[in-house]
Amino acid sequence: RCITNHAPIGSFRQQFFPGQYNTTCPCRHVLETREHILNECPLYERQWMNQERFHINTITGLVKFLQDNPKAFAF
Repeated sequence: RCITNHAPIGSFRQQFFPGQYNTTCPCRHVLETREHILNECPLYERQWMNQERFHINTITGLVKFLQDNPKAFAF
């Protein structure tokens, strides 16, 4: 779901169900997007990261993020 961007997050709902759902992130970010969840949102664990400004840009990074946050892109 994360890779195809077809997860129950704000950007998906805004595209396919405009006006029907709240599209803000629970952390109060304006729009809940895949990039926000992976790289910015304070609500998700990133225990494996040692850097302050880290962006997930590899499949290995994505796998580790999803292992730490198995419900991040789930219904």
